[in-house]
Amino acid sequence: MQGFDKNPVPGVRISIKGTVFTTYTNKNGEFSFGKAVKSFLSNKNAALILCVSKECFISREVNIERLQPPLRIEMEPKLLKIGQMEEVIVTASGLDKTGFYI
Repeated sequence: MQGFDKNPVPGVRISIKGTVFTTYTNKNGEFSFGKAVKSFLSNKNAALILCVSKECFISREVNIERLQPPLRIEMEPKLLKIGQMEEVIVTASGLDKTGFYI
């Protein structure tokens, strides 16, 4: 799993549509499903739909023929327009005696 900048995206939730099977990407953007899932999938002939989601990225569904590595999925960041944000948090971590910086 990688972002638009080709860097890995950790913590992406990946589920197989129509099942309870879910996993998450690791710090390298890699994921795998356990042996039970692989056994279940080996008995299916139909294409799979992976539901991919993470906060700050656009959720998407990816059609695949089979769950065979390497599988590369690119995540597109969610861009907010002015007026879409519900709240903004500002901290004072950049203050010192001479002034402030951001």
